[in-house]
Amino acid sequence: MAARVWFAGPLAFPAGCFRGKVERSIFLGGEIVHASQHAAVCRRCGASIAAGGVAGYCPDCARELVAHIKSVMPPDPQPRVTPVAPRRVSGSRTAGGLLYTTRERCPVCGSTCSVTRVAMSRLRVEERGADFYVRYTPIDPNLYQVWVCSSCGYAAPQGAFAPLYPDERERLAAAGLRLREQGEVLLRDILPGLEAEPDHAPGAEVATGEGPAAPGGEGAAGAGPEPSRSFAEVVGEYRRALYFARFRRRAHGIAAGLYLRLAWICRTRGETERDRQFSALALEEYVQAYEGEDGLPGNMDQFAAAYLIGVLNMRLGRLREAARYLGLVIGPRSGAEPAIRKMAQDQWYELQRIWEGN
Repeated sequence: MAARVWFAGPLAFPAGCFRGKVERSIFLGGEIVHASQHAAVCRRCGASIAAGGVAGYCPDCARELVAHIKSVMPPDPQPRVTPVAPRRVSGSRTAGGLLYTTRERCPVCGSTCSVTRVAMSRLRVEERGADFYVRYTPIDPNLYQVWVCSSCGYAAPQGAFAPLYPDERERLAAAGLRLREQGEVLLRDILPGLEAEPDHAPGAEVATGEGPAAPGGEGAAGAGPEPSRSFAEVVGEYRRALYFARFRRRAHGIAAGLYLRLAWICRTRGETERDRQFSALALEEYVQAYEGEDGLPGNMDQFAAAYLIGVLNMRLGRLREAARYLGLVIGPRSGAEPAIRKMAQDQWYELQRIWEGN
Protein backbone atom coordinates (compact mmCIF):
# COMPACT_ATOMS: atom_id res chain seq x y z
CA MET A 1 0.00 0.00 0.00
CA ALA A 2 1.35 3.38 -0.97
CA ALA A 3 2.28 5.65 1.87
CA ARG A 4 -0.26 8.36 2.53
CA VAL A 5 1.13 11.82 1.87
CA TRP A 6 0.11 14.67 4.15
CA PHE A 7 1.40 17.64 2.19
CA ALA A 8 2.10 18.28 -1.46
CA GLY A 9 4.65 20.94 -2.31
CA PRO A 10 6.72 23.22 -0.07
CA LEU A 11 5.55 23.57 3.52
CA ALA A 12 5.71 26.83 5.46
CA PHE A 13 4.26 27.17 8.93
CA PRO A 14 3.35 30.52 10.52
CA ALA A 15 5.25 30.80 13.82
CA GLY A 16 3.20 29.71 16.81
CA CYS A 17 0.08 28.63 14.89
CA PHE A 18 0.10 25.05 16.26
CA ARG A 19 1.46 24.82 19.76
CA GLY A 20 -1.38 24.74 22.23
CA LYS A 21 -3.93 25.23 19.42
CA VAL A 22 -4.04 21.85 17.68
CA GLU A 23 -7.37 21.00 19.30
CA ARG A 24 -8.83 24.21 17.81
CA SER A 25 -7.22 24.47 14.34
CA ILE A 26 -4.97 22.47 12.03
CA PHE A 27 -2.90 23.84 9.14
CA LEU A 28 -3.08 21.61 6.08
CA GLY A 29 -1.90 22.37 2.55
CA GLY A 30 -1.96 26.15 3.08
CA GLU A 31 -5.42 26.06 4.73
CA ILE A 32 -6.33 26.44 8.39
CA VAL A 33 -9.18 24.07 9.21
CA HIS A 34 -11.08 24.94 12.41
CA ALA A 35 -12.73 22.38 14.63
CA SER A 36 -16.10 23.94 13.97
CA GLN A 37 -15.91 22.78 10.35
CA HIS A 38 -17.06 19.24 11.11
CA ALA A 39 -17.24 16.52 8.45
CA ALA A 40 -19.09 13.21 8.44
CA VAL A 41 -16.02 11.30 7.21
CA CYS A 42 -12.30 11.66 7.85
CA ARG A 43 -10.65 14.09 5.47
CA ARG A 44 -7.67 11.74 5.05
CA CYS A 45 -8.76 8.12 5.22
CA GLY A 46 -12.46 8.46 4.54
CA ALA A 47 -13.50 6.60 7.68
CA SER A 48 -16.82 7.49 9.22
CA ILE A 49 -16.40 9.66 12.31
CA ALA A 50 -18.86 10.84 14.93
CA ALA A 51 -19.44 14.56 15.54
CA GLY A 52 -16.77 15.51 13.05
CA GLY A 53 -13.84 14.03 14.98
CA VAL A 54 -10.92 16.39 15.53
CA ALA A 55 -11.05 19.20 12.97
CA GLY A 56 -12.59 16.76 10.47
CA TYR A 57 -10.11 13.91 11.04
CA CYS A 58 -10.56 10.59 12.78
CA PRO A 59 -8.62 10.20 16.05
CA ASP A 60 -5.85 8.05 14.47
CA CYS A 61 -5.24 10.45 11.60
CA ALA A 62 -5.39 13.43 13.93
CA ARG A 63 -2.69 11.90 16.16
CA GLU A 64 -0.48 11.21 13.13
CA LEU A 65 -1.00 14.74 11.87
CA VAL A 66 -0.05 16.25 15.22
CA ALA A 67 3.08 14.06 15.39
CA HIS A 68 4.06 15.13 11.88
CA ILE A 69 3.52 18.79 12.70
CA LYS A 70 5.71 18.54 15.79
CA SER A 71 8.46 16.82 13.80
CA VAL A 72 8.71 19.57 11.18
CA MET A 73 8.08 22.58 13.40
CA PRO A 74 11.20 24.46 14.55
CA PRO A 75 11.87 24.31 18.29
CA ASP A 76 10.62 27.09 20.52
CA PRO A 77 13.22 29.82 21.02
CA GLN A 78 14.48 30.12 24.54
CA PRO A 79 12.60 32.97 26.24
CA ARG A 80 14.72 35.95 27.23
CA VAL A 81 14.25 36.44 30.93
CA THR A 82 15.68 39.50 32.61
CA PRO A 83 16.74 38.56 36.12
CA VAL A 84 15.20 40.76 38.79
CA ALA A 85 17.06 41.13 42.04
CA PRO A 86 14.75 40.42 44.97
CA ARG A 87 14.06 43.22 47.40
CA ARG A 88 16.38 42.86 50.33
CA VAL A 89 14.59 43.10 53.66
CA SER A 90 16.82 43.97 56.55
CA GLY A 91 16.18 43.91 60.23
CA SER A 92 13.13 42.35 61.86
CA ARG A 93 9.48 43.09 61.70
CA THR A 94 8.54 45.32 64.59
CA ALA A 95 5.40 46.65 66.24
CA GLY A 96 3.67 43.30 66.10
CA GLY A 97 4.63 42.74 62.48
CA LEU A 98 3.09 46.03 61.33
CA LEU A 99 6.40 47.66 60.36
CA TYR A 100 9.41 46.41 58.45
CA THR A 101 12.51 47.91 56.91
CA THR A 102 13.80 47.69 53.36
CA ARG A 103 16.85 48.97 51.52
CA GLU A 104 16.09 51.63 48.89
CA ARG A 105 18.39 53.51 46.52
CA CYS A 106 18.43 57.28 46.98
CA PRO A 107 17.52 58.97 43.68
CA VAL A 108 19.83 61.93 44.43
CA CYS A 109 23.14 60.48 45.67
CA GLY A 110 22.63 56.85 44.60
CA SER A 111 23.50 55.38 47.98
CA THR A 112 21.41 52.69 49.65
CA CYS A 113 19.44 53.71 52.72
CA SER A 114 17.19 51.90 55.16
CA VAL A 115 13.54 52.97 55.20
CA THR A 116 10.48 51.90 57.16
CA ARG A 117 7.41 50.49 55.49
CA VAL A 118 3.97 49.70 56.85
CA ALA A 119 2.35 46.32 56.27
CA MET A 120 -0.91 47.78 54.96
CA SER A 121 -2.60 44.38 54.74
CA ARG A 122 -2.43 44.12 58.53
CA LEU A 123 -4.29 47.38 59.15
CA ARG A 124 -8.02 47.88 59.63
CA VAL A 125 -10.01 50.74 58.12
CA GLU A 126 -12.04 52.55 60.77
CA GLU A 127 -13.22 55.66 58.94
CA ARG A 128 -13.15 57.34 55.54
CA GLY A 129 -13.44 61.00 54.61
CA ALA A 130 -14.53 62.83 51.48
CA ASP A 131 -11.00 64.22 51.00
CA PHE A 132 -9.59 60.67 50.64
CA TYR A 133 -8.82 60.51 54.35
CA VAL A 134 -8.67 56.99 55.77
CA ARG A 135 -8.31 56.30 59.47
CA TYR A 136 -6.42 53.08 60.08
CA THR A 137 -5.85 51.09 63.23
CA PRO A 138 -3.73 50.17 65.08
CA ILE A 139 -1.20 52.60 63.49
CA ASP A 140 -1.34 55.55 61.12
CA PRO A 141 0.67 54.83 57.94
CA ASN A 142 0.98 58.57 57.24
CA LEU A 143 3.58 58.71 60.01
CA TYR A 144 5.93 56.71 57.77
CA GLN A 145 5.15 58.33 54.41
CA VAL A 146 8.36 60.36 54.24
CA TRP A 147 11.66 58.61 53.55
CA VAL A 148 14.95 60.29 54.40
CA CYS A 149 18.31 59.31 52.91
CA SER A 150 20.85 58.79 55.67
CA SER A 151 23.73 59.79 53.36
CA CYS A 152 22.71 63.04 51.66
CA GLY A 153 19.65 63.97 53.70
CA TYR A 154 17.21 63.99 50.77
CA ALA A 155 13.61 63.49 51.90
CA ALA A 156 10.49 62.78 49.88
CA PRO A 157 7.19 60.94 50.21
CA GLN A 158 7.30 57.30 49.16
CA GLY A 159 5.62 57.95 45.83
CA ALA A 160 8.20 60.63 44.93
CA PHE A 161 11.24 58.66 46.13
CA ALA A 162 11.86 57.57 42.55
CA PRO A 163 14.22 58.22 39.62
CA LEU A 164 14.61 61.93 38.79
CA TYR A 165 15.21 64.04 35.72
CA PRO A 166 18.86 65.14 35.44
CA ASP A 167 18.02 68.79 36.10
CA GLU A 168 16.01 67.81 39.18
CA ARG A 169 18.87 65.73 40.53
CA GLU A 170 21.30 68.61 40.15
CA ARG A 171 19.00 71.06 41.92
CA LEU A 172 18.25 68.62 44.73
CA ALA A 173 21.93 67.77 45.23
CA ALA A 174 22.76 71.48 45.51
CA ALA A 175 19.84 72.01 47.91
CA GLY A 176 21.02 69.12 50.07
CA LEU A 177 24.54 70.55 50.18
CA ARG A 178 23.23 73.94 51.33
CA LEU A 179 21.13 72.24 53.99
CA ARG A 180 24.13 70.33 55.32
CA GLU A 181 26.27 73.48 55.37
CA GLN A 182 23.75 75.90 56.86
CA GLY A 183 21.81 73.48 59.02
CA GLU A 184 18.20 73.69 60.15
CA VAL A 185 18.09 77.47 59.67
CA LEU A 186 16.87 76.81 56.12
CA LEU A 187 13.83 74.98 57.48
CA ARG A 188 12.61 77.59 59.95
CA ASP A 189 10.09 79.12 57.58
CA ILE A 190 8.52 75.72 56.86
CA LEU A 191 5.74 74.66 59.23
CA PRO A 192 6.47 77.46 61.72
CA GLY A 193 5.23 77.03 65.26
CA LEU A 194 5.60 73.26 65.32
CA GLU A 195 9.15 73.09 66.66
CA ALA A 196 8.19 72.71 70.32
CA GLU A 197 5.35 70.24 70.39
CA PRO A 198 4.08 69.77 73.99
CA ASP A 199 3.79 66.20 75.15
CA HIS A 200 0.09 66.17 75.79
CA ALA A 201 -2.73 63.88 74.85
CA PRO A 202 -3.96 62.96 72.43
CA GLY A 203 -1.10 61.61 70.42
CA ALA A 204 1.92 63.57 71.61
CA GLU A 205 3.61 60.23 71.44
CA VAL A 206 2.33 58.70 68.23
CA ALA A 207 1.21 55.14 68.72
CA THR A 208 2.81 52.59 66.43
CA GLY A 209 1.04 49.45 67.51
CA GLU A 210 3.53 48.36 70.13
CA GLY A 211 3.79 44.69 70.82
CA PRO A 212 5.95 41.65 70.18
CA ALA A 213 6.82 40.60 66.68
CA ALA A 214 4.48 38.21 64.93
CA PRO A 215 5.22 34.62 65.95
CA GLY A 216 7.17 32.80 63.31
CA GLY A 217 7.44 35.94 61.22
CA GLU A 218 10.55 37.17 59.56
CA GLY A 219 13.12 38.00 62.16
CA ALA A 220 10.75 37.11 64.95
CA ALA A 221 13.52 35.92 67.21
CA GLY A 222 14.53 38.66 69.57
CA ALA A 223 12.27 41.25 67.95
CA GLY A 224 10.98 43.80 70.40
CA PRO A 225 8.36 46.53 70.27
CA GLU A 226 8.84 49.61 68.10
CA PRO A 227 9.32 52.72 70.28
CA SER A 228 6.65 55.39 69.87
CA ARG A 229 7.42 58.26 67.50
CA SER A 230 7.00 61.81 68.71
CA PHE A 231 4.90 64.19 66.70
CA ALA A 232 7.89 66.53 66.49
CA GLU A 233 9.94 63.79 64.80
CA VAL A 234 7.22 63.23 62.20
CA VAL A 235 6.90 66.96 61.56
CA GLY A 236 10.68 67.20 61.12
CA GLU A 237 10.59 64.64 58.34
CA TYR A 238 7.69 66.37 56.60
CA ARG A 239 9.43 69.74 56.98
CA ARG A 240 12.53 68.36 55.27
CA ALA A 241 10.43 66.84 52.47
CA LEU A 242 8.65 70.17 51.92
CA TYR A 243 12.04 71.89 51.64
CA PHE A 244 13.22 69.51 48.91
CA ALA A 245 9.84 69.67 47.14
CA ARG A 246 10.61 73.29 46.24
CA PHE A 247 13.29 72.09 43.82
CA ARG A 248 11.19 69.41 42.11
CA ARG A 249 9.15 69.48 38.97
CA ARG A 250 5.48 69.61 39.91
CA ALA A 251 6.56 71.14 43.21
CA HIS A 252 3.06 72.36 44.11
CA GLY A 253 1.56 68.92 43.63
CA ILE A 254 4.14 67.26 45.88
CA ALA A 255 3.77 69.94 48.57
CA ALA A 256 -0.03 69.66 48.41
CA GLY A 257 0.12 65.94 49.11
CA LEU A 258 2.44 66.47 52.08
CA TYR A 259 0.22 69.18 53.60
CA LEU A 260 -2.86 67.02 53.13
CA ARG A 261 -1.24 64.07 54.90
CA LEU A 262 -0.27 66.36 57.77
CA ALA A 263 -3.92 67.40 57.98
CA TRP A 264 -4.90 63.73 58.15
CA ILE A 265 -2.37 63.08 60.91
CA CYS A 266 -3.79 65.95 62.95
CA ARG A 267 -7.33 64.74 62.30
CA THR A 268 -6.41 61.31 63.64
CA ARG A 269 -4.90 63.01 66.70
CA GLY A 270 -8.09 65.02 67.24
CA GLU A 271 -6.46 68.41 66.56
CA THR A 272 -9.21 70.18 64.64
CA GLU A 273 -7.53 73.56 64.33
CA ARG A 274 -4.31 72.15 62.89
CA ASP A 275 -6.35 69.93 60.61
CA ARG A 276 -7.95 73.07 59.14
CA GLN A 277 -4.59 74.84 58.97
CA PHE A 278 -2.93 72.11 56.93
CA SER A 279 -6.05 71.58 54.82
CA ALA A 280 -5.89 75.26 53.87
CA LEU A 281 -2.21 74.95 52.93
CA ALA A 282 -2.98 71.83 50.87
CA LEU A 283 -5.85 73.63 49.14
CA GLU A 284 -3.60 76.53 48.18
CA GLU A 285 -1.00 74.20 46.69
CA TYR A 286 -3.57 72.10 44.83
CA VAL A 287 -5.12 75.23 43.27
CA GLN A 288 -1.70 76.39 42.08
CA ALA A 289 -0.97 72.96 40.63
CA TYR A 290 -4.40 72.78 38.98
CA GLU A 291 -4.50 76.26 37.48
CA GLY A 292 -0.78 76.89 36.92
CA GLU A 293 1.81 75.46 34.61
CA ASP A 294 3.44 73.34 37.30
CA GLY A 295 1.18 70.36 36.69
CA LEU A 296 -0.66 67.93 38.92
CA PRO A 297 0.87 64.96 40.72
CA GLY A 298 1.38 61.97 38.47
CA ASN A 299 -1.34 59.91 40.18
CA MET A 300 -4.10 62.54 39.82
CA ASP A 301 -5.99 63.81 36.79
CA GLN A 302 -7.73 67.18 36.47
CA PHE A 303 -11.14 65.87 37.54
CA ALA A 304 -9.83 64.16 40.68
CA ALA A 305 -7.97 67.40 41.51
CA ALA A 306 -11.11 69.50 40.92
CA TYR A 307 -13.09 67.16 43.17
CA LEU A 308 -10.50 67.36 45.95
CA ILE A 309 -10.28 71.16 45.67
CA GLY A 310 -14.06 71.34 45.95
CA VAL A 311 -14.12 69.10 49.03
CA LEU A 312 -11.34 71.05 50.78
CA ASN A 313 -13.23 74.28 50.10
CA MET A 314 -16.31 72.70 51.68
CA ARG A 315 -14.34 71.71 54.78
CA LEU A 316 -13.12 75.28 55.12
CA GLY A 317 -16.60 76.79 54.64
CA ARG A 318 -15.92 78.26 51.19
CA LEU A 319 -19.13 77.02 49.65
CA ARG A 320 -19.19 79.05 46.44
CA GLU A 321 -15.70 77.91 45.48
CA ALA A 322 -16.66 74.35 46.40
CA ALA A 323 -19.68 74.54 44.08
CA ARG A 324 -17.55 75.88 41.24
CA TYR A 325 -15.03 73.05 41.35
CA LEU A 326 -17.55 70.28 42.02
CA GLY A 327 -19.54 71.53 39.05
CA LEU A 328 -16.54 70.86 36.82
CA VAL A 329 -16.69 67.20 37.81
CA ILE A 330 -20.42 66.54 37.54
CA GLY A 331 -21.06 68.75 34.51
CA PRO A 332 -22.31 67.28 31.20
CA ARG A 333 -18.91 67.72 29.53
CA SER A 334 -16.98 66.14 32.36
CA GLY A 335 -14.72 63.22 31.54
CA ALA A 336 -14.32 62.17 35.16
CA GLU A 337 -14.06 58.54 36.16
CA PRO A 338 -17.39 57.10 37.35
CA ALA A 339 -16.16 56.74 40.93
CA ILE A 340 -14.98 60.37 41.11
CA ARG A 341 -18.21 61.60 39.50
CA LYS A 342 -20.29 59.66 42.04
CA MET A 343 -18.28 61.08 44.94
CA ALA A 344 -18.66 64.60 43.53
CA GLN A 345 -22.42 64.14 43.19
CA ASP A 346 -22.64 63.03 46.82
CA GLN A 347 -20.74 66.14 47.90
CA TRP A 348 -22.96 68.30 45.68
CA TYR A 349 -26.06 66.99 47.47
CA GLU A 350 -24.35 67.64 50.81
CA LEU A 351 -23.55 71.17 49.63
CA GLN A 352 -27.22 71.74 48.76
CA ARG A 353 -28.23 70.50 52.20
CA ILE A 354 -25.84 72.97 53.85
CA TRP A 355 -27.20 75.83 51.75
CA GLU A 356 -30.79 74.94 52.60
CA GLY A 357 -29.87 74.79 56.28
CA ASN A 358 -28.37 78.28 56.15
